Amino acid sequence: MVEKRFWLFRLYPEHALDIPVIAAVNNRSPYHRRAASHEETGSAALQVADIAQYCEVSAEAPGIPRPMAFACGAYSPRVEEQFTIEARALSLGVYAARRLMVVGSCGLQSDGQRLACQAAGIFDATLRPYRVPDHVLRVSGACVLFGPAYWNWGHWLIDHLPKLYLLQAAGWNLSRLNYLLPVDTPAWVDQLLSMTGIRADQLVRYPDAVIADELLIPTKIRHLHAFSPLLANAQNFLLIQLTPSLDNSLNYDRLYLTRRVGRIKREMRNAAEIERLARKAGFRVLQPEKLPLDHQLAMFRHARVIGGEYGSALHGSLFSETRPTVFGLKSTWPQPGFVQSGIGDVLDQPTGYIFGEAANRRVFTVEPNDFREALDIIASRVP
Repeated sequence: MVEKRFWLFRLYPEHALDIPVIAAVNNRSPYHRRAASHEETGSAALQVADIAQYCEVSAEAPGIPRPMAFACGAYSPRVEEQFTIEARALSLGVYAARRLMVVGSCGLQSDGQRLACQAAGIFDATLRPYRVPDHVLRVSGACVLFGPAYWNWGHWLIDHLPKLYLLQAAGWNLSRLNYLLPVDTPAWVDQLLSMTGIRADQLVRYPDAVIADELLIPTKIRHLHAFSPLLANAQNFLLIQLTPSLDNSLNYDRLYLTRRVGRIKREMRNAAEIERLARKAGFRVLQPEKLPLDHQLAMFRHARVIGGEYGSALHGSLFSETRPTVFGLKSTWPQPGFVQSGIGDVLDQPTGYIFGEAANRRVFTVEPNDFREALDIIASRVP
């Protein structure tokens, strides 16, 4: 038993569980070591372990991402304040819990109370009221809970897929686990998980609530846009898993990704004009949502420059093997944040921005001359 404890898995609203950290051994759940743990720590710790245990993979205090590679356009001290965040210590690992019910997408309930797990992105503020579900699916074996935003492409790239690496690093055999998905999870998630080696029979779709023999809750690998150095390990793991499913004949050198289809929450008014400039500069302009999934992932592998309107599509640089320069066209509005800089910091992908003045939280405009300036900067760095 590792003599270390974390207050990360909290009963809502005030009570907290003190969860012992147990090293993973031989691809087995820490529950297989209950007898040894009992002898070392006594009955009080065993009572806690009956509820949840935590297998720590890594602990570090990530620094603030390195400065932007370049910043063109409407950059201001206010933008710099948005970029700078307070460093926060991260403990990365996997919670193994029993007798917990998952209600909805990621609501955790036990004995009439709601639970939060901030390290996994399940926060008090987003918890829905406790409720008795209409239907509870019971599943044998160990099941993985990915967490909130299961419908969002970007969150699968930066939050959920890295959890597969954490599970393996903590000692679990991925091929022996079940994976929980709410019934309304998009169909492309099944395909994405299949490409990473997870079989269809391992996916458990549930309509309302589920109870498993054991619930595995991996932590997130980041705090805001500060990522753990383990993101590099997760990238290598994913590239190895995905390689058999990708078309290696794709060889795009310069990619420009648009946001013309799907649910657009942010609109760049002069998108067509900027796209024309990108084509003129030798970029391949693509709408990722219109491409097959294997194409969406494979197109990043050999790219040396990746850019476009800031959003989830840019996070595909996670699948690049070439340490590309990445740039985003971004509003001066505080949201969204700077996740791409965190990715670039760990994976050695210089990341810059072209800022456009925001008319409101939805609409912004990038000046063409600012975009040309950014292209000149990139051309001077990437032959």
